[in-house]
Amino acid sequence: MTDSFSYVILPDSGADLLRRELEIAFTRAGFGVCRVCPRQLQDPASPDYLPLVLERTGPSLFFSINFQGLSNLKQTLEHLKAGRSLCAVWCVDNPWNILAGVRDPRWKELPFFVTDESFLPGLLKHGAKKAAHLPLAGCVTSFVQFRPKPADEGQARASEDENGSGFFAFAGRLSFPGKDAFHEGARVEEPVMAEALSMLTQGRRPHSFWWEKKLGLGKTVLWPGKAYRPVSLGAEESNAVWRVMCAREAARVGEQYKPGHGLYIYGDSGWSGHKPENARLLDPVDYYAHLPAIYEKSRYSLAMTSMQLTRGLTQRHFDVWLCRGFCLTDHSGGLDIFPQELVRPIMFDKSAELGALVERLENNPARRESLQMDWIEHILSKHTYDHRVMEIVERCGM
Repeated sequence: MTDSFSYVILPDSGADLLRRELEIAFTRAGFGVCRVCPRQLQDPASPDYLPLVLERTGPSLFFSINFQGLSNLKQTLEHLKAGRSLCAVWCVDNPWNILAGVRDPRWKELPFFVTDESFLPGLLKHGAKKAAHLPLAGCVTSFVQFRPKPADEGQARASEDENGSGFFAFAGRLSFPGKDAFHEGARVEEPVMAEALSMLTQGRRPHSFWWEKKLGLGKTVLWPGKAYRPVSLGAEESNAVWRVMCAREAARVGEQYKPGHGLYIYGDSGWSGHKPENARLLDPVDYYAHLPAIYEKSRYSLAMTSMQLTRGLTQRHFDVWLCRGFCLTDHSGGLDIFPQELVRPIMFDKSAELGALVERLENNPARRESLQMDWIEHILSKHTYDHRVMEIVERCGM
């Protein structure tokens, strides 16, 4: 039995995104927020760490992103129950990839949020009783809260002076960290991969559900076990090829408008062997200190969605607009949360469509400016973390 909550306990390693945004939004909603170190939660030598936190906070919501801080789910839930508190999980990535590391079936009893609603039927089929859709969002206070600290301002300016800005910008990895280790032992037959890559040139998406069907996993039990790994591998390999295709086209188009600065990629070393001609590969930048200025100064920022998430979005779909930038996106079912009159003018199915899309916008600057303002207004009115927190509060009975 839980009481009315006044606190939210948020596992946070200090190196992950969304924790600041959620802390701000929960605080604005009137809750106290306690950010706790996952390592201490999981340390067998500190079994009293969570009970001591609960003594200080009182009845709380333990809100975990991607099961962070829940490696010992049984013990954590026992502590929370003793403290009249509740646990909820938000999977912001493919939930089957996350659940591959979860052995305890108690996850099925938790409020379980996913950013991609297409996973809900499968989760319900596997016993999840409280699964719900919770998309990503924008942080309404990003300009104030995430400005560079005084010590960082000189570094930020030096970086901008050295690099200028690209006509196109893309900030992101070519694949997720630890991809090879995660998919160890999984394989995809070459003819199937060739078919998937052919689909990309036609503007079709070999997303995770396509891979499930192609690999005959329609009736397979996806949890527990590693049956999903080949699906994840196929989607991830498709994703990398798609990003390179879009980057090549963006570099080509951007070079026509801003020679020498067609595309700036702020990415990891995985891009080094795939950097398109006319593109610059720059080091990753701090998400909070430097990325807002890149979004604002670039003429266009690319949002390329993941084949892992059939109806998923990225933070770029929100952040770019709130940083006064302009976002161009590939086609994803997740865009259905926005009005189609806003989506259609900025969306492409094939990478080859980028040039015509940009040309239409550049030939009508008034329309481009009105789209930018309409996107900002719409996100602020319906899709901020303040809105998402209210959904969490309602669904968790707070």
